[in-house]
Amino acid sequence: MSAAASAASIPPSVNSIDTLVKWNVDDETAMINYLIDNRSCAGNGANFKDTIWSGVAAALESQRTEGGVKTAKKCKEKWQWLQTTVNTVTSIISSSSFSWDDKNSFDVSPEKQSLWDAYIAKHAAAKPFKKQGWPHYTAMAEIVPQKT
Repeated sequence: MSAAASAASIPPSVNSIDTLVKWNVDDETAMINYLIDNRSCAGNGANFKDTIWSGVAAALESQRTEGGVKTAKKCKEKWQWLQTTVNTVTSIISSSSFSWDDKNSFDVSPEKQSLWDAYIAKHAAAKPFKKQGWPHYTAMAEIVPQKT
């Protein structure tokens, strides 16, 4: 079923543009897996064409349980957020002495707390990863080119 046909079969009250799109880990995982399967279609910097985003949207629609329709545009926006996140984690890994684990995050022992505080003072986006892992890092690192 095409993305347009799939969206057309959703009752108008649910398909409203004003309905907030909600993402969960399963949605993110499904999108990342779809992009891994189609990474040969990506250009430089893991930039996928609009047809891929339409495919992602259609695939996600079949598993949506709440929130608004994840349109191709919303999927692309989410992808940009995921790219920023993987680049943040990669930057910490490559420029620090902290070890990373997708489930448990960075190992910031009491002995390394002052190093972490200094890092966060310059890189505020890294703050959530002190105690919170990110289950998509390994998969995202397969798709997103590493910055040098």
